[in-house]
Amino acid sequence: MVTKGSEPPPSRNVVVNMRPIPGVGYWAALLVCATLLLISPVASSLHILHLSVPKWVQNGTEDSVVLDCVYNVNREDEHLVIKWFLNDDPQPIYQWIPELNKRFVSSRLKDRINLDYSLTNGNSFTKFRALNLVRPTTELSGRYSCHVMSLAGQDSESKLMTVYAPPKRFDFTYERVSAHVTNLSCEADGVFPQPTLFLYQSSGRDPVSRPVASAPARMVAPTPAEGAAGYHVRLTYALDSRTLDVSGHVEYVFECVLAIPETNYRQQRRLEFEPGRLVSSASRLRTVDIVLRVLTGVFALMDLA
Repeated sequence: MVTKGSEPPPSRNVVVNMRPIPGVGYWAALLVCATLLLISPVASSLHILHLSVPKWVQNGTEDSVVLDCVYNVNREDEHLVIKWFLNDDPQPIYQWIPELNKRFVSSRLKDRINLDYSLTNGNSFTKFRALNLVRPTTELSGRYSCHVMSLAGQDSESKLMTVYAPPKRFDFTYERVSAHVTNLSCEADGVFPQPTLFLYQSSGRDPVSRPVASAPARMVAPTPAEGAAGYHVRLTYALDSRTLDVSGHVEYVFECVLAIPETNYRQQRRLEFEPGRLVSSASRLRTVDIVLRVLTGVFALMDLA
């Protein structure tokens, strides 16, 4: 208990006075104080409030995108440093030290980060915190991490941004290989990142689409003439007409759907089958003929949340 006129008991918290140490460099002082933070129960107010990163961007379609790292900062956060990292690279792609008015950009993204960009409502401790990526292409796809640190604490957050490339070619074809078997082939080229093909079947009597096959993709090495080649994916399915209902006019629909992960981008190709009975004048054998109609559906939803 503290009585009037008596001194209050000493605080259990250790307050570190963060001042440059004479004769010791900036980073050495920061390292020493960061070590003190690890062994002292100092409550830090430095905290990332929100990390804004586009979920997906179509390759080469945007002039620029902004990745923002919103954090709180106060007068106790001396020697503030903001760093951005891409994927598992230990070297930052961008760094800003407000008190020294210094910024650094990695050589790998030297021409992809706009250093003229600043927050319109920013102050001396926030105006250069955001990344402005110019004309994002597939090589900028990945996980972006924002790290903020000061002599009073540190925090970090990360989010994935997918820069995707639609297929340069996407075909769904068929080939009759025997009296009863037709091969369906679905193929796509130049997709990024690695897509997956799914094949669904439905009919007039069973309108629910049911998966019948799927196929992952493989990476295609780029050529100097064509540049980045992306992924190639191919799915084949042997359709035996003897498994189809040939009584009446039943229409069968096969849909090949290409899906790009981490986006809601879809492309669809469709083949419609209408079995009919034919009689061969030579053998008089009853066979099943398949009338094929190729339809194309494209669904590309661009919700850059």
